[in-house]
Amino acid sequence: MFVLLEGTPNLTFLSIVHGIDENHVGLSFQFFNKTRTNILENPLAQALVLSPETSEQYRLDLQYLRTETEGPSFDRVKTRLDAVASQSGMSKVFKLRGVDIFEVIDCRPVTSEFRGETARKADYLRELDSFTELLGACGDLDSLLSVALEALSSLFGHSHSFVMFPGENGKHLYTGASHLPGAPVY
Repeated sequence: MFVLLEGTPNLTFLSIVHGIDENHVGLSFQFFNKTRTNILENPLAQALVLSPETSEQYRLDLQYLRTETEGPSFDRVKTRLDAVASQSGMSKVFKLRGVDIFEVIDCRPVTSEFRGETARKADYLRELDSFTELLGACGDLDSLLSVALEALSSLFGHSHSFVMFPGENGKHLYTGASHLPGAPVY
């Protein structure tokens, strides 16, 4: 999460937070223009990261230091990003413009008190059945997106969600639909 000087938060979802060394992380700078503006205005940020091995969550307090457009960190992040892009058919969309280097000011575990208990996969079979029935009743893309995002919230508890589409030129992503608690679905 990035915060403007006036205090307005800007939440951005990232797929990978790159470990640079024990005190620094790198975030890819690709197409987040609003986030980019925010971090240059206020260099403090916070990231919630998940360990893929243990599913434990950690909250990182970060301070932006610089953007690298070449060098070992840039090359490592570019290689990872290119691999993800090629596997997802998004090679024309994912273009690394730089790696924003952040100092890790604090790192602390997110306890289950805040995270909630993890449900077993079998616990969601009834909800999954309802979800697919709701989607099957949709007659157009707008209703499909609206119903899907609302159902993700009401059935599975994922209150913040969005769907992104590649732009016509294939070089940018745009948000086609989003859902926030108390806000209309677009």
